[in-house]
Amino acid sequence: MKTQTIKRCIILVLVYVCIQLSFAQPVQTSREAEKQLSAPVKKEGFNFMVFGDRTGSDDAKATIAWGKAIQNANRMQPSFVMTVGDLIQGYEGRESWLQQKDSFLETTNKLTMPWYPAAGNHDIYWMRNTEGRPNDHHESDYETHFGPLWYAFEHENCWFIILFSDEGDPISGEKATGTPALQKMSDEQFTWLTEILDEAKDAEHVFLFLHHPRWRGGGYGDDWNKVHRALVDAGNVSAVFAGHTHSPAYQQTDGIDYYTLGTTGGVMSEQSPIGRHLFYWVSVQRGDYQIIGIPLDSLIDPQAQ
Repeated sequence: MKTQTIKRCIILVLVYVCIQLSFAQPVQTSREAEKQLSAPVKKEGFNFMVFGDRTGSDDAKATIAWGKAIQNANRMQPSFVMTVGDLIQGYEGRESWLQQKDSFLETTNKLTMPWYPAAGNHDIYWMRNTEGRPNDHHESDYETHFGPLWYAFEHENCWFIILFSDEGDPISGEKATGTPALQKMSDEQFTWLTEILDEAKDAEHVFLFLHHPRWRGGGYGDDWNKVHRALVDAGNVSAVFAGHTHSPAYQQTDGIDYYTLGTTGGVMSEQSPIGRHLFYWVSVQRGDYQIIGIPLDSLIDPQAQ
Protein backbone atom coordinates (compact mmCIF):
# COMPACT_ATOMS: atom_id res chain seq x y z
CA MET A 1 0.00 0.00 0.00
CA LYS A 2 2.83 2.35 0.89
CA THR A 3 4.51 1.57 -2.43
CA GLN A 4 1.36 2.57 -4.37
CA THR A 5 1.07 5.79 -2.35
CA ILE A 6 4.69 6.67 -3.08
CA LYS A 7 4.16 6.01 -6.80
CA ARG A 8 1.08 8.27 -6.83
CA CYS A 9 3.04 11.05 -5.10
CA ILE A 10 5.86 10.79 -7.62
CA ILE A 11 3.37 10.97 -10.51
CA LEU A 12 1.67 14.01 -8.99
CA VAL A 13 5.02 15.76 -8.53
CA LEU A 14 6.00 15.04 -12.15
CA VAL A 15 2.65 16.32 -13.42
CA TYR A 16 3.05 19.50 -11.34
CA VAL A 17 6.58 20.08 -12.70
CA CYS A 18 5.40 19.58 -16.28
CA ILE A 19 2.55 22.03 -15.79
CA GLN A 20 4.91 24.62 -14.31
CA LEU A 21 7.38 24.20 -17.17
CA SER A 22 4.64 24.66 -19.76
CA PHE A 23 3.97 28.22 -18.60
CA ALA A 24 6.35 31.15 -18.88
CA GLN A 25 7.84 32.35 -15.62
CA PRO A 26 7.61 36.07 -14.74
CA VAL A 27 10.62 38.28 -15.35
CA GLN A 28 12.75 39.24 -12.35
CA THR A 29 12.60 42.84 -11.15
CA SER A 30 12.92 45.02 -8.06
CA ARG A 31 10.03 47.16 -9.29
CA GLU A 32 6.31 46.89 -8.64
CA ALA A 33 4.47 47.40 -11.89
CA GLU A 34 0.85 46.90 -12.81
CA LYS A 35 1.90 45.51 -16.16
CA GLN A 36 3.38 42.06 -15.66
CA LEU A 37 5.85 40.53 -18.13
CA SER A 38 6.70 36.89 -18.67
CA ALA A 39 9.99 35.41 -19.73
CA PRO A 40 9.96 33.70 -23.14
CA VAL A 41 9.02 30.03 -23.35
CA LYS A 42 11.53 27.77 -25.03
CA LYS A 43 10.18 26.31 -28.26
CA GLU A 44 11.39 23.20 -29.99
CA GLY A 45 12.59 23.69 -33.55
CA PHE A 46 15.48 24.67 -35.80
CA ASN A 47 16.29 26.77 -38.88
CA PHE A 48 17.93 26.01 -42.19
CA MET A 49 18.79 28.06 -45.28
CA VAL A 50 18.28 27.31 -48.97
CA PHE A 51 20.44 28.88 -51.71
CA GLY A 52 19.14 29.22 -55.27
CA ASP A 53 21.01 28.89 -58.58
CA ARG A 54 24.47 30.43 -58.81
CA THR A 55 25.25 30.03 -62.51
CA GLY A 56 24.43 31.62 -65.87
CA SER A 57 25.83 35.07 -65.13
CA ASP A 58 29.36 36.45 -65.08
CA ASP A 59 31.27 34.09 -62.79
CA ALA A 60 32.98 36.90 -60.89
CA LYS A 61 29.62 38.50 -60.08
CA ALA A 62 28.17 35.11 -59.17
CA THR A 63 31.08 34.49 -56.79
CA ILE A 64 30.50 37.85 -55.08
CA ALA A 65 26.77 37.17 -54.59
CA TRP A 66 27.40 33.61 -53.40
CA GLY A 67 30.02 34.92 -51.00
CA LYS A 68 27.50 37.37 -49.54
CA ALA A 69 25.07 34.50 -49.00
CA ILE A 70 27.78 32.59 -47.14
CA GLN A 71 28.61 35.60 -44.98
CA ASN A 72 24.93 35.99 -44.12
CA ALA A 73 24.65 32.31 -43.26
CA ASN A 74 27.66 32.53 -40.95
CA ARG A 75 26.07 35.50 -39.18
CA MET A 76 22.60 33.98 -38.88
CA GLN A 77 23.83 30.48 -37.97
CA PRO A 78 21.19 28.10 -39.35
CA SER A 79 21.65 24.43 -38.52
CA PHE A 80 22.71 23.80 -42.12
CA VAL A 81 22.43 25.10 -45.69
CA MET A 82 20.72 23.37 -48.63
CA THR A 83 21.26 24.12 -52.32
CA VAL A 84 19.16 23.32 -55.40
CA GLY A 85 21.94 22.86 -57.96
CA ASP A 86 23.79 24.73 -60.74
CA LEU A 87 26.73 25.40 -58.48
CA ILE A 88 29.35 25.86 -61.23
CA GLN A 89 29.16 27.05 -64.84
CA GLY A 90 30.21 23.63 -66.15
CA TYR A 91 29.35 22.31 -69.62
CA GLU A 92 33.10 21.95 -70.39
CA GLY A 93 35.58 19.08 -70.20
CA ARG A 94 37.13 17.65 -67.06
CA GLU A 95 40.06 20.08 -66.71
CA SER A 96 37.78 23.13 -66.77
CA TRP A 97 35.22 21.37 -64.57
CA LEU A 98 37.82 20.59 -61.92
CA GLN A 99 39.12 24.17 -61.90
CA GLN A 100 35.61 25.55 -61.45
CA LYS A 101 34.90 23.01 -58.73
CA ASP A 102 38.02 24.07 -56.82
CA SER A 103 37.07 27.75 -57.03
CA PHE A 104 33.51 27.06 -55.90
CA LEU A 105 34.53 24.90 -52.95
CA GLU A 106 37.16 27.40 -51.83
CA THR A 107 34.33 29.91 -51.31
CA THR A 108 31.60 27.57 -50.11
CA ASN A 109 33.72 25.73 -47.57
CA LYS A 110 33.91 28.98 -45.60
CA LEU A 111 30.47 28.10 -44.27
CA THR A 112 30.68 27.38 -40.55
CA MET A 113 27.85 24.85 -40.68
CA PRO A 114 27.20 21.77 -42.86
CA TRP A 115 25.89 22.32 -46.39
CA TYR A 116 24.24 19.86 -48.75
CA PRO A 117 24.27 20.01 -52.56
CA ALA A 118 21.73 18.99 -55.17
CA ALA A 119 23.07 18.42 -58.69
CA GLY A 120 21.94 20.68 -61.54
CA ASN A 121 22.46 20.48 -65.29
CA HIS A 122 25.42 22.93 -65.15
CA ASP A 123 27.08 20.66 -62.61
CA ILE A 124 26.61 17.48 -64.67
CA TYR A 125 26.43 18.23 -68.41
CA TRP A 126 29.55 17.98 -70.62
CA MET A 127 28.19 19.75 -73.71
CA ARG A 128 31.26 21.43 -75.27
CA ASN A 129 34.63 19.99 -76.34
CA THR A 130 33.15 16.52 -75.93
CA GLU A 131 36.16 14.47 -76.99
CA GLY A 132 36.72 11.81 -74.35
CA ARG A 133 33.38 12.50 -72.68
CA PRO A 134 32.14 9.52 -70.64
CA ASN A 135 28.58 8.29 -70.99
CA ASP A 136 27.60 9.77 -67.64
CA HIS A 137 29.04 13.23 -68.48
CA HIS A 138 30.28 14.58 -65.10
CA GLU A 139 28.22 12.33 -62.83
CA SER A 140 31.31 10.46 -61.62
CA ASP A 141 33.23 13.71 -61.15
CA TYR A 142 30.33 15.12 -59.15
CA GLU A 143 30.08 12.10 -56.85
CA THR A 144 33.84 12.19 -56.32
CA HIS A 145 33.91 15.82 -55.21
CA PHE A 146 30.39 16.78 -54.07
CA GLY A 147 28.63 13.62 -52.89
CA PRO A 148 25.90 11.18 -53.98
CA LEU A 149 23.51 12.19 -56.76
CA TRP A 150 20.62 11.29 -54.47
CA TYR A 151 20.67 10.88 -50.72
CA ALA A 152 18.75 11.65 -47.53
CA PHE A 153 19.39 12.48 -43.89
CA GLU A 154 17.43 12.94 -40.66
CA HIS A 155 17.58 15.95 -38.34
CA GLU A 156 15.41 16.72 -35.31
CA ASN A 157 12.69 14.23 -36.32
CA CYS A 158 12.59 15.68 -39.85
CA TRP A 159 13.86 14.08 -43.05
CA PHE A 160 15.63 15.82 -45.91
CA ILE A 161 15.64 14.07 -49.28
CA ILE A 162 17.82 15.22 -52.19
CA LEU A 163 16.89 13.96 -55.66
CA PHE A 164 18.74 13.94 -58.99
CA SER A 165 16.72 15.41 -61.85
CA ASP A 166 19.20 14.97 -64.73
CA GLU A 167 19.48 11.21 -65.21
CA GLY A 168 18.80 11.51 -68.94
CA ASP A 169 19.13 8.43 -71.13
CA PRO A 170 21.55 6.02 -69.43
CA ILE A 171 22.08 4.03 -72.65
CA SER A 172 22.84 6.81 -75.12
CA GLY A 173 24.20 9.28 -72.56
CA GLU A 174 21.93 11.99 -73.91
CA LYS A 175 21.04 14.72 -71.44
CA ALA A 176 18.90 17.77 -72.13
CA THR A 177 16.45 20.05 -70.38
CA GLY A 178 13.00 20.55 -71.85
CA THR A 179 12.80 17.07 -73.41
CA PRO A 180 10.15 14.99 -71.60
CA ALA A 181 11.71 11.68 -72.62
CA LEU A 182 14.88 12.68 -70.75
CA GLN A 183 13.07 14.06 -67.71
CA LYS A 184 12.06 10.75 -66.17
CA MET A 185 13.09 9.34 -62.82
CA SER A 186 14.77 5.97 -63.12
CA ASP A 187 13.27 2.91 -61.45
CA GLU A 188 16.39 2.74 -59.27
CA GLN A 189 15.95 6.26 -57.90
CA PHE A 190 12.16 5.96 -57.56
CA THR A 191 12.45 2.66 -55.63
CA TRP A 192 15.01 4.26 -53.32
CA LEU A 193 12.72 7.27 -52.80
CA THR A 194 9.76 5.11 -51.79
CA GLU A 195 11.96 3.18 -49.36
CA ILE A 196 13.19 6.42 -47.76
CA LEU A 197 9.65 7.79 -47.50
CA ASP A 198 8.66 4.61 -45.68
CA GLU A 199 11.65 4.93 -43.35
CA ALA A 200 10.62 8.53 -42.67
CA LYS A 201 6.95 7.70 -42.05
CA ASP A 202 7.07 8.88 -38.42
CA ALA A 203 8.88 12.16 -39.16
CA GLU A 204 7.34 15.50 -38.22
CA HIS A 205 8.23 16.96 -41.64
CA VAL A 206 9.78 15.66 -44.85
CA PHE A 207 11.44 18.19 -47.19
CA LEU A 208 12.64 17.41 -50.73
CA PHE A 209 15.23 19.20 -52.88
CA LEU A 210 16.06 18.84 -56.58
CA HIS A 211 17.17 21.09 -59.41
CA HIS A 212 14.34 20.99 -61.95
CA PRO A 213 10.76 21.94 -60.95
CA ARG A 214 9.32 18.99 -62.85
CA TRP A 215 5.90 19.43 -61.29
CA ARG A 216 5.38 22.39 -63.64
CA GLY A 217 4.94 20.08 -66.64
CA GLY A 218 5.56 21.45 -70.14
CA GLY A 219 8.98 20.37 -71.33
CA TYR A 220 9.31 18.25 -68.20
CA GLY A 221 6.45 15.99 -69.26
CA ASP A 222 4.23 14.25 -66.72
CA ASP A 223 6.65 11.83 -65.03
CA TRP A 224 6.50 13.84 -61.81
CA ASN A 225 2.91 12.68 -61.30
CA LYS A 226 4.06 9.30 -59.97
CA VAL A 227 6.54 11.02 -57.65
CA HIS A 228 3.89 13.43 -56.39
CA ARG A 229 1.51 10.56 -55.70
CA ALA A 230 4.21 8.83 -53.61
CA LEU A 231 4.74 12.06 -51.67
CA VAL A 232 1.00 12.43 -51.04
CA ASP A 233 0.70 8.81 -49.95
CA ALA A 234 3.55 9.34 -47.47
CA GLY A 235 1.32 11.83 -45.66
CA ASN A 236 4.07 13.92 -44.02
CA VAL A 237 5.82 15.66 -46.93
CA SER A 238 5.64 19.38 -46.19
CA ALA A 239 7.53 21.02 -49.06
CA VAL A 240 9.58 20.49 -52.23
CA PHE A 241 12.28 22.96 -53.36
CA ALA A 242 13.80 23.36 -56.83
CA GLY A 243 15.56 26.00 -58.93
CA HIS A 244 16.62 26.15 -62.60
CA THR A 245 14.16 28.78 -63.87
CA HIS A 246 15.85 31.65 -61.97
CA SER A 247 12.41 33.01 -61.21
CA PRO A 248 10.59 32.33 -57.92
CA ALA A 249 7.19 30.66 -58.02
CA TYR A 250 4.92 28.81 -55.62
CA GLN A 251 2.05 26.40 -55.77
CA GLN A 252 0.36 24.01 -53.36
CA THR A 253 -0.94 20.68 -54.60
CA ASP A 254 -2.69 18.13 -52.38
CA GLY A 255 -1.36 19.88 -49.29
CA ILE A 256 2.30 19.87 -50.41
CA ASP A 257 4.07 23.21 -50.90
CA TYR A 258 6.11 23.45 -54.11
CA TYR A 259 8.73 26.20 -54.27
CA THR A 260 10.70 27.25 -57.33
CA LEU A 261 13.52 29.42 -56.01
CA GLY A 262 15.03 32.63 -57.33
CA THR A 263 18.76 33.12 -57.82
CA THR A 264 21.67 33.34 -55.40
CA GLY A 265 24.18 34.74 -57.88
CA GLY A 266 22.76 33.31 -61.13
CA VAL A 267 21.56 35.38 -64.06
CA MET A 268 18.06 36.62 -63.34
CA SER A 269 15.17 35.67 -65.58
CA GLU A 270 13.35 38.55 -67.23
CA GLN A 271 10.19 36.97 -65.81
CA SER A 272 11.48 37.17 -62.25
CA PRO A 273 9.09 39.26 -60.11
CA ILE A 274 11.86 39.88 -57.57
CA GLY A 275 14.85 41.20 -59.50
CA ARG A 276 17.17 40.58 -56.54
CA HIS A 277 19.39 37.74 -55.39
CA LEU A 278 17.92 35.85 -52.44
CA PHE A 279 18.49 33.17 -49.91
CA TYR A 280 15.62 31.41 -48.15
CA TRP A 281 15.24 31.09 -44.39
CA VAL A 282 13.15 28.16 -43.18
CA SER A 283 12.02 27.95 -39.57
CA VAL A 284 10.79 24.52 -38.54
CA GLN A 285 8.51 24.03 -35.56
CA ARG A 286 6.54 21.07 -34.34
CA GLY A 287 3.62 20.63 -36.72
CA ASP A 288 4.47 23.64 -38.87
CA TYR A 289 7.20 25.52 -40.71
CA GLN A 290 7.66 29.06 -42.03
CA ILE A 291 9.72 30.26 -44.99
CA ILE A 292 10.82 33.72 -46.07
CA GLY A 293 13.01 34.94 -48.93
CA ILE A 294 15.66 37.44 -47.84
CA PRO A 295 17.55 39.62 -50.38
CA LEU A 296 21.33 39.29 -50.06
CA ASP A 297 21.86 43.03 -49.74
CA SER A 298 19.20 43.58 -47.09
CA LEU A 299 21.23 42.50 -44.06
CA ILE A 300 23.30 45.14 -42.31
CA ASP A 301 26.28 44.46 -40.07
CA PRO A 302 26.06 47.07 -37.26
CA GLN A 303 29.77 46.64 -36.51
CA ALA A 304 30.63 47.69 -40.06
CA GLN A 305 28.82 51.05 -39.85
